[in-house]
Formats: sequence, structure tokens, C-alpha cells
Amino acid sequence: MKPVDIEKFCAYCAKVGIVSKKLSFRPSSLPWGPISVFVDEPVVYGSPIVVVPYQTVLNCQTMRGNRVPHSLPTFYKMFQFLTRRGRMDSTTAQSLWLASFLATYHQNKSPSNSLAPWLSFGLQTDLSFFFTPEHAAFCPFLKEARNDESLRDLERLATFHVRLAHTMIQFHGRRKGIPSASQPTFDQLNLAYRTVIKRALPLPVNCEPSAPAELAELMEATPDMPILPSLIPVVDLIRPAVSVGNDSASMEANCAIFTCVESDFESPATRRLIIFETTPFSSRKVAVIATKNLKKNDEVLLGIE
Repeated sequence: MKPVDIEKFCAYCAKVGIVSKKLSFRPSSLPWGPISVFVDEPVVYGSPIVVVPYQTVLNCQTMRGNRVPHSLPTFYKMFQFLTRRGRMDSTTAQSLWLASFLATYHQNKSPSNSLAPWLSFGLQTDLSFFFTPEHAAFCPFLKEARNDESLRDLERLATFHVRLAHTMIQFHGRRKGIPSASQPTFDQLNLAYRTVIKRALPLPVNCEPSAPAELAELMEATPDMPILPSLIPVVDLIRPAVSVGNDSASMEANCAIFTCVESDFESPATRRLIIFETTPFSSRKVAVIATKNLKKNDEVLLGIE
């Protein structure tokens, strides 16, 4: 991306309350690419690397009201259609609505109505060859695929799901008299869905706090907890920590995700937590915390297990 894009993105992050250590966004090789996140200062174990207000996260709970383009069906209507007769599970339907939001918003963007900064820059890259073993290593959605045949099965299923979502968008447009130029094409929706599959992370409904435990520990302890596929600004640019070949040490996770509420400590000695929460969501945060000491110029690597 051009430097000016990074500057605008960072300015937006500061405006909406996203705080972080000194970070830089550098070109990254495929299959993760095109951007990875690095620290430009030492980070001590236990320190927050980036903290994101829940209201800036993109998912079917936060994107509502006047944030939803008129040419996109409401989440409830699309969810009911997609899950009818067991067509798909709720998480897949939520991911498809989020992808539909991205594609529809992108189709209708103008100089005064741009999807960026809501979507971190540089995410929608060429994913035409997405269902491959190389991408599977970085994508939780594809990790269960054991071989090329199972990846092809997942690709066919994903294409079928996208066609269902695209059919719903077209039907909504005909009923509302919306010009086809305001609706995403199948290819745009397909790209957006692959972006969601690759970059979205699961968050609990209402950003249920996990602190002092990691979010992964909360989800493991409560397997029936409702989750929402979510695109989290800045966090969606962090490369997942996976082993590639024999170079496992270089891909070891150095941070973890926590969900929490805005808070203050009564005493640095006792660390007794006092919570100040005013309105729903306004104080909920997604925090990426260092799980080891990081040196300057280290890449931030997030565990996805």
C-alpha cells in the first residue's frame, strides 16, 4: 500500500480510540501477505500491544443501523434465509453476511463514503487460489483439511454458500427497486468471503470479557458460548503463528487475544480491579497482549489454536 494509505489508516485508528505500541506495517510474503505487523520498540511480557474498542470491530452485531448499506438485506433476514432447512450453520451464515457487508459497501464506496478505514488496508488481495495447502496453514477455517481433495470439497461448499448469499442480495434488490450497479457481483462477494475466512477471528457475543484469562481459554472452558466471526482493525493484519517446514521457532506465537472492559486499578500493589462500565459495548475492548518479551523489529505473531 502507498504510505499515504498507512498514514490515513493510523490517523483513523487514533481517532476511534485504537491504542498500541509503536508499530509498523511492512510487506509480507504470500500466502499470508501483503502486510504484517512489527513492533518498533521493545515490548515487555504482559504489556498490551494493541487495544481495540469493540465498537470499531466489524461483525453482525456491531454493523447495524445506518452502517448497513440500503442495498444489503438486514442481518436477520439474510440469516433466516441462509440457515433455513439446515443449509448451513450459524457461524457460516454470520461470515457470509459480514462478507456481503464488505462487498456491498465496497461496491457503493465514493470519495466521501469509503470502506477504509473500517476494513484494514491491504486485506482484499488476490485470493483466486485460496483453497491450497499453503493458505490452509494460516487459516483456521482450512486447518481441518487433510489433503487436496478435502480442500476442493471446501472450495465447492464455499462457492455454493456464496451463490446462496448472492441470490439473497439480488432478491432483496429486486424487491426494493435497487439498481444492480449498487449490488456486488458474485466475484466481489466471493473475494470478500475469502477475506473473511482468512482474516476474521471469533469473538464472543457482546465481547464477553475473558480477562484475566486469554480469550482462547474462555472459549475452551465454555464451548457452547455464542461467537461471532469478526474483523478487528490492526489485529486482522497480524500473522497467525504456525510452523512452516522446519522453521518452527521463527513462527512461535508471542501474543494472545484477551477481551476485557475498560478499567482502572485501585492500587498498583494490590492490583484490585475496579470496573467502570457505562453503556453496552462502549467499554468493551479487544486486547492483544505480549506473551513474551519482544525486541524492536520483531514481528507480532498470534496463536490461532
